[in-house]
Amino acid sequence: FTEEEWKAKGKPLPKKDRERRMSTLGKGAFMTTYRKCLREGAVGPDGVTRFAVKVVDREDMDSKGFTEADVRCEARMLERLRHTNIIRYYGVESSEEEMGIIMELAEGGSLADLIKERGAPGVEAEGVKKTEVREILEQMANALDYMHGQGIVHRDIKAENIVRSHAPGSGLLRIKVVDFGVAAAMSTAQ
Repeated sequence: FTEEEWKAKGKPLPKKDRERRMSTLGKGAFMTTYRKCLREGAVGPDGVTRFAVKVVDREDMDSKGFTEADVRCEARMLERLRHTNIIRYYGVESSEEEMGIIMELAEGGSLADLIKERGAPGVEAEGVKKTEVREILEQMANALDYMHGQGIVHRDIKAENIVRSHAPGSGLLRIKVVDFGVAAAMSTAQ
């Protein structure tokens, strides 16, 4: 429809963004993370056409007890971190209505999802295999060691904040640490 046709129907004009919000990936205490997809023909950060955006509504910021500076602080921490096992940062998007941190999309779900899918080891559930647990722990240790070397402490490591960057059944297990909202820069002063 043309703009005139939309107006004649009494409907609001559709957004002409180069991207569209898709499904919800996760919901935290302060922000919600969505899967986003660039519209056909658009080029995203590093050539990526699908990514995750952690979004907060500006009207909700005050009631949730944080500011634009808090969102930008999380973005700056992510920007400093370049490691295979830490979610990749692409930028911040900001509008009058909301703010969002643009990140790599990890397709495999969280470790919490994996544990729910597999169940506890037993007669009918396979559980998470020992080799997978060993691989996950090794990758987490590498990510944490790197973060600490960069002067950053995550402060909220849990199964929901560790995601799989591959689709289930696609081969190599690769985890990524996410959600740096409560991370803190360590002081190196003695």
